[in-house]
Amino acid sequence: MEQSLLLLENDPDNKDIIEKIFRAMHTLKGAGAMFGFEKISEFTHDLETVYDMIRSEN
Repeated sequence: MEQSLLLLENDPDNKDIIEKIFRAMHTLKGAGAMFGFEKISEFTHDLETVYDMIRSEN
């Protein structure tokens, strides 16, 4: 995910990178919830929401 974020910095309109980051956030959210890491799940849920808004704009 770090590499995708760095790539997005140089190409902020790249829909493929945005989608890849969104999927990573979704995976982290689910894994956090599954293992009982509520703060991680909540935080990544918020990030996922932001990236969903970004996806909608592009």
